Amino acid sequence: MKHEKRNNTGAPAGLRVALTGATGFVGSHVAQRLMRQGCEVTCLVRPTSDLRWIASMPVRTLRLDFEAETDSLEQALEDQDVVVHLAGAVKAKRPSDFFSVNVGVTKQILRAALADRSVNGQAAVLSRRGPKRFVFLSSLAAAGPTGPRAERMGLVKKPVSAYGQSKKEAEEALLRFREEIEVVILRPTAVYGPRDLAMLPAFRAAALGLAVEPAGARQQVSFCHVEDLAQMVAAATMQSVPSGSVIPVASTGRISMRDFSKTLLRAVDRALDQTGQSNQTRRRWPRLHRTIPLPPALLRLAGLAAGGLARIMGRAPMLDADKARELTAGDWVVDEKAAQRVLGVIPEWSLDAGLEQTARWYHSERWL
Repeated sequence: MKHEKRNNTGAPAGLRVALTGATGFVGSHVAQRLMRQGCEVTCLVRPTSDLRWIASMPVRTLRLDFEAETDSLEQALEDQDVVVHLAGAVKAKRPSDFFSVNVGVTKQILRAALADRSVNGQAAVLSRRGPKRFVFLSSLAAAGPTGPRAERMGLVKKPVSAYGQSKKEAEEALLRFREEIEVVILRPTAVYGPRDLAMLPAFRAAALGLAVEPAGARQQVSFCHVEDLAQMVAAATMQSVPSGSVIPVASTGRISMRDFSKTLLRAVDRALDQTGQSNQTRRRWPRLHRTIPLPPALLRLAGLAAGGLARIMGRAPMLDADKARELTAGDWVVDEKAAQRVLGVIPEWSLDAGLEQTARWYHSERWL
């Protein structure tokens, strides 16, 4: 394990938090929020991680191999108050990779937090110096879809993808130890915001006046702005929450994909107008403002083709048959007030404002 850096801002001592996934889209926002609220943050990162999003933050950074450096991981956690585990695989070359990362690494960190390498469903011995709480970022995919389409397919309220099943198994592994360590699980729905690569293609299409509805215009979805999610994670880290809590997280309630498409087109229009994008460029691409609903069968076919091509090229695809099945299985809706009831946090971002802010950020970074 390599001690990379430790910056001192002179802030008063606060809650000591070990954070995984800090170099990613969500994790970098969570690190910022925790620092802002006075926490002492130690970012546990892999040896090959790109630190660009946290390089300027006053955090302590430890590089280590989660699977191999068991002793180093235990040492890293023994003086921490809370573990916030955000790191995970959202795409993989093969389904087994989701389980080795999302389940296997979660168990490895749990073992280190409990200072007991025999975590297998039996009682563990809690380290006197180790963390007392484990906050885990799961996914709504672990809960499964709802709505008429899911009911017709017999897929209501159960994972429909390898990714969702891996997150569900990771949750179950943690919940078995909720008496030994405080376990708080967050299940966000579709997350978007600055630094996100997953939704960038949708924004680029919207800049040309096109919005694709990948599972049809009628599909209902909830969305979560990354800064709202970061606020929820910070609350789960710092506030009193019953051990074993599984909390759905969203900024919005039920929104049809048709309404999302229209909102995205308007938001990107405003953002590009405000950033002063050249009129010449805007004239070159006429503003079509056209929404294109895709039949679920077509998306599943596209996922099959994209996944096959990715396997031939040896890459982990963002879209494959498994992901397409998840996207088209039904509605992905949560009660956006559930987190407010448990954590006392009210989402700050409306969909309209959040999409516009994200588009402005993409443009400022020359991604859009």
